[in-house]
Amino acid sequence: MSVAALSLLLLVLAVGIGVFGARAVGAVTVVESLLSGYVVTFGAVVLLVLGLSLAHALTTAALLTGLAGALFAVVLIARLRSRSGRASVRGLWRRALATTRSEPLLAPLFAVVAGTVAYSIALAIGTPPTNWDSLTYHLARIGFWLQQGSVSYIGNPYNEALNGYPPNGEFGQLLVFRTTGDERLMGLVQLVAAVVCAVGVYGLARRLANEWTALSQDGPTPSGWTLAACRREIPAWACDRQTMRLIAKSAKRRSTQTPQITRSPWKQ
Repeated sequence: MSVAALSLLLLVLAVGIGVFGARAVGAVTVVESLLSGYVVTFGAVVLLVLGLSLAHALTTAALLTGLAGALFAVVLIARLRSRSGRASVRGLWRRALATTRSEPLLAPLFAVVAGTVAYSIALAIGTPPTNWDSLTYHLARIGFWLQQGSVSYIGNPYNEALNGYPPNGEFGQLLVFRTTGDERLMGLVQLVAAVVCAVGVYGLARRLANEWTALSQDGPTPSGWTLAACRREIPAWACDRQTMRLIAKSAKRRSTQTPQITRSPWKQ
């Protein structure tokens, strides 16, 4: 098969595991789905690579077959779970457009972020890795592992990082390089991880904002916190009611409506 065909097959399998994996764990919102889907997909890759290493069978056929088996497993689990409460990308897009109209500064910010991501994708695909870390041990240890047919100790290493660093970070790159044979596509693994981390930061920030908003109004937070509990766990200045009101005021949208503190913060 050509590099393009193998790349497309790998993409379909990875995305499929992520989508159905998110449904299998019961993700409801888009943020939950992206985070849980990534964790399920990368977890499947780690287990697959380690399992095949036991048999010294890190081949393209074995990796793709293993991913297909993982996809079948998550599809089966997802079908056994309730179909209610799935994440709605369309709803997220509508809310994003509404927010952009109410906050004009978000439009140029979105354009800058989109341009940065597009440039990063072009840079990852169009240029081979040439930085010191990649050439010294990231790519090197992948080459040794594939030569040995397993993730195992590298004899006579010229750099302690080859054996000293945890191996899971290179498993995604190993999968891409073994199946496609193109080192330029390996940079997309880090790019996807960076985007997922950004989504995680966004989700945590939204959750914390909702917690502070609820506390500033003397009500229980979505996770069940109260002002008294906050003062027991967090420094006193951070639980000062006036401080929380200022934080909540800066975090809330320009609206006169009372926040829905009884709902999950991930659904807002």
